[in-house]
Amino acid sequence: MKIAIPKNLAEIKHHLRDPLFRNLYFLMANRITGAGAGFIFWLIVARCYTPHEVGLANAMISAMNLLVLFSALGFGFGTIAYLPNEKVVDYKILNKKRIRCNEEYFLRRRL
Repeated sequence: MKIAIPKNLAEIKHHLRDPLFRNLYFLMANRITGAGAGFIFWLIVARCYTPHEVGLANAMISAMNLLVLFSALGFGFGTIAYLPNEKVVDYKILNKKRIRCNEEYFLRRRL
């Protein structure tokens, strides 16, 4: 499959018919939206609070994000690497663990 950047509307429509490219565009839009919302948030916070308070809040949020990153380190790669080699996979338990990890991630992100 030849991959090229779409140059006109017809090629973009052709790209959007393919689920792989459609998901790619949604993921890109998600990243851009999140980054933009974070930028606007920090602009508002910088106007409402002192530089010391903004710096302290930013440091605490960065530290929590680092802890979340380290706590999930290798989980996705381990699942991809070792799960296909298993003879019997209990998907109910796997899905429960995956849901629990996601809950922990989002709860820690909100704190």
